[in-house]
Formats: sequence, C-alpha cells, structure tokens
Amino acid sequence: MEQSRIDLTQAEWQVMECLWEQAPRTGREAAEYMARRTGWSRSTTLTLLQRLEDKGAVSSREEGRKKVFSPVLRREDA
Repeated sequence: MEQSRIDLTQAEWQVMECLWEQAPRTGREAAEYMARRTGWSRSTTLTLLQRLEDKGAVSSREEGRKKVFSPVLRREDA
C-alpha cells in the first residue's frame, strides 16, 4: 500500500531539519535554534510547528507548561 506523501514548504523543511538533528525539542528550543539559523521570530517557528503537526509530520506532547515536538515523518520519507 502506498503511503500518502506529505508536501513540505521550504520553511517547513527547515523546521523538520531542526527536529531531525535533535529531537525531541521544546517549542522554545526550536524557536531559538531557528532564530540563530534563519533570523525567524519565535512566532514564525511556532506557527510552522503547528502546521507541521496539522499535516502529521510532527507530534507534540505537553510537559508541564512546555510543548515538546518530535518528528513523525522520517527524513528518508520526505
């Protein structure tokens, strides 16, 4: 059975690279990483993480007041 493909934008791909490099990451950790790498604001990274979660490419869980993200989509499947 063929797996449905998740189409990623260039920006979403960059966030996935962040998670593939080290996971899990909190939203704050991902935002700080992306700010250093791209200059993006925290809200930009968090919006992209939410879009990726909506697409099924990442999952998240609550740890206290933190939201922790992990990739579901493997690099070789992207």
